[in-house]
Amino acid sequence: MTRFLQRRVSLNFLFPIILGIDLVAHLSVSSGSAQTTTWQTNYRFFIFLAIIFFFFFGKLLKKFFHYIFLSYLIFTQNEILLLLTKTEHTLLHQLLIELGLSIIILLIVLSINLLVYFKTANWSGLENKEYFLLSIIPAFSILLMIDQPTHQLQQILKLIIILVINLTTVRLYDQLSRKNFLLQAKMVNELLDDYYRLILKTQKQTTKLRHNLKNILLELIYYLNKNDVSAAKNYLTSILNASTLNQNQLTGCGQIDAILAPKIELLKEKHIAHTFKAQIPSDLDVSKIILDIAIILGNLIDNAIEESLRLPHHQHVKISLSYQKEKLFFYISNRSHPKNINLEAEATPSEKNNGRQGLGLSSVKESVKKLNGYLSLSHNDSNFKALIILPIRLV
Repeated sequence: MTRFLQRRVSLNFLFPIILGIDLVAHLSVSSGSAQTTTWQTNYRFFIFLAIIFFFFFGKLLKKFFHYIFLSYLIFTQNEILLLLTKTEHTLLHQLLIELGLSIIILLIVLSINLLVYFKTANWSGLENKEYFLLSIIPAFSILLMIDQPTHQLQQILKLIIILVINLTTVRLYDQLSRKNFLLQAKMVNELLDDYYRLILKTQKQTTKLRHNLKNILLELIYYLNKNDVSAAKNYLTSILNASTLNQNQLTGCGQIDAILAPKIELLKEKHIAHTFKAQIPSDLDVSKIILDIAIILGNLIDNAIEESLRLPHHQHVKISLSYQKEKLFFYISNRSHPKNINLEAEATPSEKNNGRQGLGLSSVKESVKKLNGYLSLSHNDSNFKALIILPIRLV
């Protein structure tokens, strides 16, 4: 399970607990009867459930999916053991049974390897409803295994069919995880593309400024010849404050600037009033979590821009970033109408694709949870406010 979910406790603490519980299961009842064996089996499944839910991190339905799928594999293993204890009168039957059982064992090993491949460190989490839908197939598989055919070959054929269906489920899990990851990666790539376009635009403006340098110097000479020092200073100040010279450096942290610069530029292009403040060390390394930061900032600022465009009057977006005591603080607020906000929604309607659910607040919540951060969403006084706190170390 440590390959599927993130542990709350160390392995040195977890293994003794599991061994102790299993020992209690053996000593608490007398052995030898079928009823005792059934009780011990059910007891282990209950303990297995408790261990997953109390000793591992993750969504409730994500834990349930892994529990129900692995429980199904254990049920299949028990059915194989029962089939091995039975004998057939003909050699052909025995060979067919051994062949069928070998196929089942191969499919079980493949199922476990596929599950191990989907580590939480590599893929973004699925939505709760997706985990729920994935859990239906192994759950019904367990119910189907309760009433087995009397003929051994029919039992083996049934087990193989059910295993193939569950392998298809795991493959679907893989595809959904990849799709979710690619959607988020696409958003980050779009942010980087916008940032690079902004850099090219700035370079063109800077090149134009250099070409005009001669005219600028002539203007300064004109003021100096007139002994108008004040006008010359004002002229120099206006040049130094030109947006073409400093519009890309927002926080001093290049990785975060790559996310913010296109968004700030979009606010300017849409003529949306905004304030921006940032106090972030230039040597802050966020490369390992830049994808999640892009998801958090990108979605929240996009939502603020979209909502501001819906409300042409009283537009204002406030963006504040700071770093204090090994924590990164994001604060974003914007004017909003209450009916346009659903803070509890798992997904928000996509503005770019009608009829499809966007990543929106759901992805923000998922990324904050993944980074063990804090998220506060509120709506009051016609303002939508988002506060995010992420633990991070200065490298």
